[in-house]
Amino acid sequence: MTDTNVELSFVVVSYNAPGDLLECVADLYSFRSELAMEIIVVDNKSTEANVRLVRERFPDVRLIENECNLGYGAAANMGVRQARGDFVAVLNSDLRFPDDIFPQLMTQIRSEPRFGCLGVQLMRPDGSRQKSVFRYPTLRGRLIILLHLNRFLQPGKLLGGNSRAEESGSGVRSVESVCGALLFIPRRQFLETGGFDENIFMYHEELDLCYRIRRAGFRIGFRSDLSIIHKGEHRESIRNRAVYLQRNRSLLYFFEKHYHPFRLLLLVGINLLYFFGRFIITGKRDIRQTITETIRLNLQYGVRALQRS
Repeated sequence: MTDTNVELSFVVVSYNAPGDLLECVADLYSFRSELAMEIIVVDNKSTEANVRLVRERFPDVRLIENECNLGYGAAANMGVRQARGDFVAVLNSDLRFPDDIFPQLMTQIRSEPRFGCLGVQLMRPDGSRQKSVFRYPTLRGRLIILLHLNRFLQPGKLLGGNSRAEESGSGVRSVESVCGALLFIPRRQFLETGGFDENIFMYHEELDLCYRIRRAGFRIGFRSDLSIIHKGEHRESIRNRAVYLQRNRSLLYFFEKHYHPFRLLLLVGINLLYFFGRFIITGKRDIRQTITETIRLNLQYGVRALQRS
């Protein structure tokens, strides 16, 4: 343990939705008797009353106020750097915890140090399962998503959803990546791996981190027998411009960072064929604007790939 006798640091990244944040922190507070813990809330310049409400209702919470929205990964990195626990749980603010899963995660990762990071099964508020494990992006997977073929395929068959791990019973399973809504990780591991890549503003930052943890020789563990409730689930819909652009930017960046430039060029080619076709057949002005911005983004990455090859 550290000198301050903190075993576990919760790092919650906050941006608006104060009701969700307060419920999440209240759940964490209820676990204080089990572990020596601290709660750190990193607020990304919320325009709602997040900071004031946390101060009023949870004065013991360590609150970090950013002067602008730095993105999820950068905010989480700030919290982890200031954490005092040997272990950290990096959390979305829209999580609910029906049960205290953290002593079991602590026991697991202490007894099996080969695991550099752990995740759990996410549930929607209606009780259905949310995708909680992922494989790394591939060209084949991108084609399947763009053509909506995943609707007709067995979950995880080609896309790499690791559905077998999700459906397994108790015990930890090795997967390529877990969902970043909750990452349980030794603080030293997080820092030595470099934390989240702050070039990724949002989306796929956990894929990148898990990729680097595995490259360092550790495993990513998934506990299908432990579950939490996750209210949010941002799908890649072209009608949601901000999410669509961020997801595409993060995917292109992942290919650029981890794969050969030729694979990035192939991804850009696949994307451009799809987006040009979509632009031609759609008559909606707002969707055409989003497509145009996405085409520009792909062209930028294509030029960079050519320069690297």
